[in-house]
Amino acid sequence: MKKEVKDALRDLLVDPIPASRRFHSLKGYRNPKLFTIDVTMNKSHKISIEIEGTCATLRRIATHKEIDRAP
Repeated sequence: MKKEVKDALRDLLVDPIPASRRFHSLKGYRNPKLFTIDVTMNKSHKISIEIEGTCATLRRIATHKEIDRAP
């Protein structure tokens, strides 16, 4: 899992971010600057990130279901 997380975080620096990572903003939350990116290719795990200007803060690494419940 550590290697997959490293790879996903490295893909955030690629322009454009690979479509297979499904990087997108979360809707329906008070903070509109929350984003997720898939860690695994089977989409079982995600990373949630808060982006403020040029600074990205890693919030959580968890299962898809856990991130959807509490990013």
